[in-house]
Amino acid sequence: MEMDQVAQPAPPALAEQPLRVAIFALQFAPLVGGAETQALTLARELLARGHQVRVFTLRFQSQWPRREVIDGVPVTRIGGMQLRCRLKLGFGSDWLSYLNTWRALWQARRELDLLHVTTITPWAGVAALFGRLTGKPVLVRCSNVGPDSDSRVQVGDEAWLYPGTPAPDQLWKRVPPRSWVGGDLTTMRSWWPAWLLAQRALHARHVHFLAISSRTARYLARYAYAPARIHVIPNTVHLPLAAAPRATALTAPRVVCVARHNYEKGVDVLLAAWQIVRVRYPAARLLLAGGGRLLEAHRALADASGLGDSVAFLDNYHMVPELLHSADYFVLPSRWEGMPNALLEACAHGLPCVATRVSGSEDIITDGVSGLLVPPLDHVALADALLRFLDDPALAEQCAQQARLTVAARYQPDMVLAQYLTLVHQLSGSTFHMPATVEAAV
Repeated sequence: MEMDQVAQPAPPALAEQPLRVAIFALQFAPLVGGAETQALTLARELLARGHQVRVFTLRFQSQWPRREVIDGVPVTRIGGMQLRCRLKLGFGSDWLSYLNTWRALWQARRELDLLHVTTITPWAGVAALFGRLTGKPVLVRCSNVGPDSDSRVQVGDEAWLYPGTPAPDQLWKRVPPRSWVGGDLTTMRSWWPAWLLAQRALHARHVHFLAISSRTARYLARYAYAPARIHVIPNTVHLPLAAAPRATALTAPRVVCVARHNYEKGVDVLLAAWQIVRVRYPAARLLLAGGGRLLEAHRALADASGLGDSVAFLDNYHMVPELLHSADYFVLPSRWEGMPNALLEACAHGLPCVATRVSGSEDIITDGVSGLLVPPLDHVALADALLRFLDDPALAEQCAQQARLTVAARYQPDMVLAQYLTLVHQLSGSTFHMPATVEAAV
C-alpha cells in the first residue's frame, strides 16, 4: 500500500468492567486550548470504548449551563464567586471555587474509579486530597514546562518583542507582565498560599503524573516528584487518510504557522526570520492562524518590518485541517512548549516542519530526518531552516513523509490510549480488553 493509505481502525473493544473516569479541567469548551483539546479527545475515545466519563470544569460565565453534553461528553460546571456574570479568581475568592470543586467531586465519589486532572494548579491539590480520603487514584497531567534558562525570561518579568530591546518610543512592543503561560509548577506559585498546600498534597503516593514529553518528565523530577510516579504519555492526533498535496517546484510557497499570538509562541521571532526569507523568495507567503493577546502588536511589527502582504493574519480562522492541507510548509517558532498539538497536526498532514528545539517538538521531530529543529530565539537559524527546505524540495518531501510515519507509529489515539489504559489498569485494578491498534501501511 502507498504511504497515504492508512488502514481503518477496527471497531473499539468494549471493556469487561467499564472504567468510571472523572476528568477535571480548569477550563473546557467553549474555552479551548491544547490541554482542553486533548481532554476532549481522551473523553471521546474512552466513551467510544465503553468506559464512563464525566468532565468537571469551572463555570467562568454565569450564562453557561451548569450541566450539558459536549460532543457526547457529560460536563458539570462548578461555580464560585461571580462578579459581573464572570467567575472571579484571585485575592481570596479562589477558596470558594476550591470548596465547590471538593463538594462536586465528593458528591460523585461513588460514581468514579479514577480522577484525571488536565493541568497542575491548586485545583490539582484539591483533587489529590479527594483521592487520599476516598482511596481513588489521581492522575495529574503536566501540560507546560515553561521557559528555561536560555529563554532569558521568567514569568512576571518585563519583556519586549524580539529581540527584546526596550523601545520606549514603540510601547506596542512591550509585552504585559504575567501575560504569558509559564510552566505548570512555576505558575502555580502565583496562587500563594494555596500552592503550598497543593504541593504537599501532590507528593502523596496515590498521585501519579502524566508527562507529555521527555522534557516534561525531567521538569517534574526536578521538583522532587518520585520518578516511579511520572509516566510519559504524549499528546495524540488523528492521522488524515491523505497527506497534503505539494508540487515539486514552488514559485509561491505557502508557509503556515498555527499558534496563538502569545509571547511564548515566538511569532515575533518568526516575523524577524521572515524578513530574511522573503529576500530570496519574494513571492512566498506566511500565513499566521490564531488569535491572542499580542495579535495587534504582531500586526504592527509586521508593518514596521515592511513585510506588507507577504504575511497574512488569519485571526478568525478555524478551519485548521483545511489550511494545513493546502499549505506547503509548516513552522512553529515557540519560546517554550509542553507538546504542541499544532506541530502534531502538521506532521500528520505530511508537511515539512520547522520547529524550535523545545519540549515536545524535540520528541516529535528528529532533526534532519523528520523535520528541522533550531534553537529558540534565533531568527537567523529559523530563516536558514526555512530556506533549506525551500531550496531543497527533495529534503522537504523526505522529512514530510518521515514525519507522517512518526505520527502513524507513535501518536494516533488508539496507540496513546493503549498506554493510558495500561497505566489506569495498574492504578485502579480494573479489568478490560485493550483496544485494537491502527497500523499505518508503508
